[in-house]
Amino acid sequence: MTNNTATIDDKKKPVFTDKTVFNAKPKEKPYKIYDKKGLFILVHVNGSKYWRSKYRYGDKEKILVLGVYPDVSLGSRRE
Repeated sequence: MTNNTATIDDKKKPVFTDKTVFNAKPKEKPYKIYDKKGLFILVHVNGSKYWRSKYRYGDKEKILVLGVYPDVSLGSRRE
């Protein structure tokens, strides 16, 4: 079995591809697939996939909604 995820920097966070997002299947609970710089995709139990980005404003963590996959591509989210 091969691991199709690459790693970035020394934090060893996975960097996903469009294929990874496309193949993400729903589970019993919503889950997140993280990319880099706070970008992640939230996979809901009904199979819908939503782009989100975490950031900090002052002392509070915020989440920015970026769109729905596949309407918004991975390439456009990384720009």
